[in-house]
Amino acid sequence: MEKNRRAGIIKVLSLIVAVSILLLLLIVILSEAHKRRPYTSSTVSIPPGAGVRQIASILKSHRIIDHPLYFTLTAGLKGVQNSLKAGEYRFNNRMTTGEILDCLNKGKMITYSFTIPEGYNLKEIAGRLQDKGFVSSERFLSLCYDQNFIFSLGLNGESLEGYLFPDTYQAVKEISEKDIITVMVDRFRKITGSYQGKIKEMNTSLYPVITLASLIEKEVQKEEEKPLISAVFHNRLKKGMSLESCVTVLYALGYHKYPLTYDDLKIESPYNTYLHHGLPPGPICSPGRTSIEAALNPAPVPYLFFVARRNGFHRFSETYIQHRMAKMESQFD
Repeated sequence: MEKNRRAGIIKVLSLIVAVSILLLLLIVILSEAHKRRPYTSSTVSIPPGAGVRQIASILKSHRIIDHPLYFTLTAGLKGVQNSLKAGEYRFNNRMTTGEILDCLNKGKMITYSFTIPEGYNLKEIAGRLQDKGFVSSERFLSLCYDQNFIFSLGLNGESLEGYLFPDTYQAVKEISEKDIITVMVDRFRKITGSYQGKIKEMNTSLYPVITLASLIEKEVQKEEEKPLISAVFHNRLKKGMSLESCVTVLYALGYHKYPLTYDDLKIESPYNTYLHHGLPPGPICSPGRTSIEAALNPAPVPYLFFVARRNGFHRFSETYIQHRMAKMESQFD
């Protein structure tokens, strides 16, 4: 009886050893074949909900792997068969099964670059991101005006206008509208965090600073003039004068128009700074770093007026009479 039991154990152990040797030989053979085949690479899209067998089939169809069963068994042995993530990946057929599984398990997807220019408003940002294939413009804008979502980000205001920092970002195509907005708001917080001392020193808060910076951003074409434009706005606010900024009228209209008519300047909107004193209710675009810095550091000049020249610069004046003359001169630039 004891002999039979020992014989049985020996047979089982022998079988395990034999299977292990066969598996090892299989791995070596596949590895050598893997090294010899012609190089090819491919962008592979793994759909949501795809199981390990479907993923193996997709990889086989892209000629990234030759043996779906081996891929499936390896995923099981590694314990990752249920944690492979959907998304867009870049694979080549020289990658080992372990390397491919590591990418899928950790979600190492292809990232794409996109840039939001300074001075874009929410509608323009949504349009650019949709054109790049990242978001639905409609869903993106809906979230930007969703009070519950805005509150969940720790922000106040009727919208996220001005809070989506203009910069260059990296993202996967599968990113959600909520995630991409969160990334941009986080960048805004990181950039503006360094200005808190200056904001406190000026006895104000971040929101009006960003609002003023957004006006500067839209008014100025030449970077060196930003502190001067800022000074004009600061000086007019101190004197209780209307800002009379054309860019706020354009924002109220909702489309670009040049030149503005006198009827345009009468459009009833809280953003029309020809009709309403002080700053508009909120930002009119996403200002960049230099516009924010200009809002916090106006030039020490007495100017109260400016008029655009054809070369992108402005003429600045201290009195209304000087301003009238500057407007006439600008017609002949």
